[in-house]
Amino acid sequence: MTIPDAFLIGKLVDENGLPPHSASFTLVTEGEFHGQHGFGRIQGDHRCGPDGTFTSPPLRPGEYFLRFLGILRAPAFEEEREFKQQRVFDFIYPNASTVTEALPFEVKGGETVNVDVQIPKPVWFNIAGRVKMGSPIEQRNVHVMFARNMGILPDVGGTGFPVKSDGSFEGMLLGGSYAASLHEMTDPEPSGYTRSAKQFGSTVVIIQRDTLNLQLLML
Repeated sequence: MTIPDAFLIGKLVDENGLPPHSASFTLVTEGEFHGQHGFGRIQGDHRCGPDGTFTSPPLRPGEYFLRFLGILRAPAFEEEREFKQQRVFDFIYPNASTVTEALPFEVKGGETVNVDVQIPKPVWFNIAGRVKMGSPIEQRNVHVMFARNMGILPDVGGTGFPVKSDGSFEGMLLGGSYAASLHEMTDPEPSGYTRSAKQFGSTVVIIQRDTLNLQLLML
C-alpha cells in the first residue's frame, strides 16, 4: 500500500506581522547522514515566498524540524547597507540555536500541517580576540573561522574574520555555539574566493555576550 505524502505549510513573519525581506527554510530530521546517526538536512534549502509563505516538498510520515535563515525588512529610517548584517536571522523553530532545544512537527501520511512562525529578533554580539603568535603573522593571510554548531549534520556553515599583524581580530556573530579555528588562507582566486591552506586547531566557544576576548595559539 502506498502511503500518501505529507506536507508542512505556513507563513513566516516578523514581530510586526510583516514578511522578511528574503528567507529560506530547511527540513531537518533524525537518521543516518554521511555515515553518522543524528539530525540532518533533507531535500536542500527552499525559498519562502515574498509574502513569507512556505510549502515543504512531499514528506514521508515522521518528525521534522524547521530551520529558517534570512534577512528582516529594513525599518524606514535605517540605511540598508549599514544595518543589513544585524537583520540577518538564523534559528530552528520556535527560537532555538540547536536541534536539541527545538520543537519538532509530527506529520502523518496524507496530512498537511499548518505552521505560523514569528521570527525572533536576531541578537548579534561584538566579539574580539587575539591570536598568540608562536610564529610571525606578518605577510600571512590568517583568518579565525567560526563554524556554527546547530546539531545538524553536516555543519551548517559559518564565517571568518581576518587576523591583523598584531594578532588581534574582531567581528560580529549571532549568539550560539561555534567551533573557532585558525586558518592560513590561500591568495584570492580569479573569482575572488579563498580557501584554507592550513588549519592550526580549534576550540568550542559559546557566544552569549559582547567582547569574547578569545585567545588562540598559532604554532
